[in-house]
Amino acid sequence: MSDVIPKEVITKAFKGEFFHCKYIHDNTCEYDAFVRFFGVIKNSMKFYIPIHLIPVIIFKLKKMRKEPLKVLYGFVKNVTRSCLFLATYMTLLKYGLCFFKNLIGVNRPLNVILAGLWTFPGMFWEADGRRTEMGLYFLSPFIEGIWKWFDKRGMVTPIKNGDVYLFAITMGIIMYCYQMEPTTIKNTYLSLCKKLWGEN
Repeated sequence: MSDVIPKEVITKAFKGEFFHCKYIHDNTCEYDAFVRFFGVIKNSMKFYIPIHLIPVIIFKLKKMRKEPLKVLYGFVKNVTRSCLFLATYMTLLKYGLCFFKNLIGVNRPLNVILAGLWTFPGMFWEADGRRTEMGLYFLSPFIEGIWKWFDKRGMVTPIKNGDVYLFAITMGIIMYCYQMEPTTIKNTYLSLCKKLWGEN
């Protein structure tokens, strides 16, 4: 792979035409995916360790004093799961872009959609509760993307200060659940709500 992608290849890509994978990675697509998997695991540790460590420090200090090995085991398990999730997701996505481009023979938005769809096995690394959280996390940009797609085609009317209204509605739902249905909130978040707003 050249460090600089030829201009004609970039032009082909923007036009949706086929171009060879040698311009975007070395070796075969399968080997590139294999190397990428372990590379992503290594790099993802840099931010997944703090992500999982902070809740332990905030919410599990007392438990850590009583059962340090159990808390440590849970921490290592969660970091490993998250790293494997991201590595699987990124590997399947990157390989999928090559696979569907070569299969269909053109470079189209459909290739990206198909490559994104077949990244779902990565979710099985995460615990059930985390899958729900991640589903909700991805739902927001998905809805935003749909709205922008309709907006670009003039099929919807932008709402002035719509983000403020959406935030207010969201906070209203959260506060209702906190006051009326606290069992629907994950224990970690429920503890944070209690620290912020106190108990009923």
